[in-house]
Formats: sequence, structure tokens, C-alpha cells
Amino acid sequence: MCHPANDSAHPARVYAKATFTPESVRQNDAIPWQELQVFFGGQWREVRYKEVSSVLWRRGAGRKPLRLIVVAPIPYQLSPGMPRYYRDPAYLLVTDETNISTHEALQCYFDRWQIEVNHRDEKQHIGLVDAQVWNDKSVDRLPAFMVAAYAFLLLASLQAFGPTRTEAYLQPPKWQRRRRRRPSCLDLLTKLREEARDHPDRYDALGFTPNIEQILFRAA
Repeated sequence: MCHPANDSAHPARVYAKATFTPESVRQNDAIPWQELQVFFGGQWREVRYKEVSSVLWRRGAGRKPLRLIVVAPIPYQLSPGMPRYYRDPAYLLVTDETNISTHEALQCYFDRWQIEVNHRDEKQHIGLVDAQVWNDKSVDRLPAFMVAAYAFLLLASLQAFGPTRTEAYLQPPKWQRRRRRRPSCLDLLTKLREEARDHPDRYDALGFTPNIEQILFRAA
């Protein structure tokens, strides 16, 4: 990686001669560490990082300006009293032309696992990969419709019950020691089926009456 040349003697030159690597930026004491808080694992955590702007990656993005963010290794302990271990550092490249802040970029990075959970829920529980359609318009529209329905389900749960797993949801058995902090996709679907069974009068606004027995039978 390098910076733009900005050489008046050679105006056609794009890349500066001096190059560097993300690892060299991490080890460079002349670049100070900065700190901010990100939400991860149910609480706010301090993250140390370094940032370098106007970065060019010759073999990657070419002439597109990038921003390099180096995240320091995060210490952790397997149990109290045990020695501290360190995870590997992280190196992020963000398009420098966007207006995304460093905090937003790091929060998205730490939220990447939640994106994988989102994909799993859509495939396993919403049935995104189970659709059997052949019409060209249906192939394009049905996945978008199912993802939108899943998004509406999440928004409805947040507005009705908040982000935590309250007593409104079906409670897990007593032998499960680990307390669930928030409802799962199955919890939301179970709650939706429960309300559909207990409030059949709400179908009038939709203009059709679903077969609740068949829905519950397929869910079981």
C-alpha cells in the first residue's frame, strides 16, 4: 500500500514510491492509538484502533482512495486468575469517498456475526431457500418479499415488547440454565402463531382467513 504521489515534478505519477503494510502501521509508534466504544456481546466495550486516510492499494482497489483502520488485539481470559490471551489484530479497508464514520465502520465490523445469524434465520426458519417458483418475476420478487416479511417481524417485536426477551414469549424449560437475553427467530414465529390463533378477528383487515390448523400442523 502507499499514498498518492502528489509529485509536481512527475504529475503523471499516481502512486508514491514509499510503501507500507497494515502490520507496519500497527507497529509504528509514530501513529497514535485511539479509543472508542462499540456494542458487542451485550455491553459496550473499549476498542483501540489506528487510522490512516488516503491509502492506495495497487493490486486491489487501484486508484480508489481507501481508509485503513487497524484494530488492536483484544485481550481475554478463559477464567478469573488465568493468564491473559490476545486475539489477532484486525485490518479494515473502507472506501474513503464515503461519509461513514470510524465508529460506524467498526460497529458494522463487530456486528458481522449478527449478519450471519440473520442469514441462518432467513434460510432455516423463514424458508428463504425452500421456495419453489419458476416464473422469472417470482424468482426475483419472492426472496425480497420473504426478507421484507422477516424485517417487519423484527420491527413489530421491537415495538411491541422491546429488545429483550420478556415474559410475553414462551418461556424455556427450567433445565436450561442459560438465560436468554433476547428472543430468537423461533420465539418470534411462535408468538406470531399464538396471536394468529387467539385473535382471528384481525384477519378482516387482510381480506382473507388463513387455515390456522394447517399452519400450526406444519410448524409442529
